[in-house]
Amino acid sequence: MQALANGDVLVGNSNSGEAFEITRAGKIVWRYLNPLRDEKGARGVIRAERYEVERLRPFLESAAGH
Repeated sequence: MQALANGDVLVGNSNSGEAFEITRAGKIVWRYLNPLRDEKGARGVIRAERYEVERLRPFLESAAGH
């Protein structure tokens, strides 16, 4: 779990291969479900961390230039 600057919480659930952002009131803002499964049909373990746009901007601008 990661407390976010906007008051929401980022949750990574490695047992189900999902990550989601939830408000303090319990509303899910967005959800990601890993589409990849192993040979037994289980979803892969994920790690999630939220970055502010300003931290990502150099990577986004670099990708747009290619």
